[in-house]
Amino acid sequence: MRKSQRTENLATNPKSLETSEHRGGNASLSDCQQGIHKLPVELLDFVMQSLWEDKRSILACSRVSRLWHEVAHPHLFAFLKIASQFDFVGFYAFLHANTDIAGHLRKLQLKHTITTWLNQSELPDGFPGVGRAQLRDLVASLPRLQDLHLYRLWVMSSLNPPPDVLDLLPTHSLEKLTIKNCDVPDGDLFPVTVLNIVSLFASVDPVKLVSLCLLILPPDRVRVIRPVNMGTLIITDISLLPQFEASGIYDPLRECLAPGCIRSLEIECLRSYHLDLWSRDRSGPTDRWAREPQGLRWQLRAAAGKCGP
Repeated sequence: MRKSQRTENLATNPKSLETSEHRGGNASLSDCQQGIHKLPVELLDFVMQSLWEDKRSILACSRVSRLWHEVAHPHLFAFLKIASQFDFVGFYAFLHANTDIAGHLRKLQLKHTITTWLNQSELPDGFPGVGRAQLRDLVASLPRLQDLHLYRLWVMSSLNPPPDVLDLLPTHSLEKLTIKNCDVPDGDLFPVTVLNIVSLFASVDPVKLVSLCLLILPPDRVRVIRPVNMGTLIITDISLLPQFEASGIYDPLRECLAPGCIRSLEIECLRSYHLDLWSRDRSGPTDRWAREPQGLRWQLRAAAGKCGP
């Protein structure tokens, strides 16, 4: 009897039916929203990591709810690209003044905004450069830094400290260090300058050096501040010299690397002009390096290069 009366009321009053449907629609929408809010925090964090460089999407996610804001906010500052026509003093000051943001930073790229490389023997006034001391102070303020990329910068030399001076060596490790298209005032000190930058970190895996002309390391000039600890070294250059020999880079490296650290040495050629020559001559070095105690893995390959990071 009650069921028939309810049906009759709906038939005589269509607005009641519309109201019921409208309420039902709102209930379904509310259920969906609650479902989004109930996603595990680990899944939300994975979503933010997949967005990575898409700052607008991360910002939009931070407005969904308080929980999403808490998860998304650190990812807004997890990756920063700092491009400058001058030095990075302002950026260093910003990090010291905003320690909460510095604590979220995991990937950092420092680059110069020029389009044509100067290739000068002296550092131009105001030209952005980095040295071991500056990077040491920078790393000290970035406890979660995992990936550092230096692009088109002037890399300053760092001399070994005197024996009576205590050199405070950081214990920070990196997951990846890339040094690309950089230059130094003294070309002869380029290898040791770059390796001293790498030795700033307790360990790095991998290290990628791009277009730095490091394919020949003079053994008598490679004296690093402390042993370099890297698991994988990838050297990418424009072309390979016909007179290049693998021992020219491998033997000096053994003098400055931490014992037993390196597992992979890869040489990538952006142009394959001399690749055939290497392919014919690399059987000997490959066999010899395979017998090394560290079990070093050797690779030679052509790489598809690009102009910028």
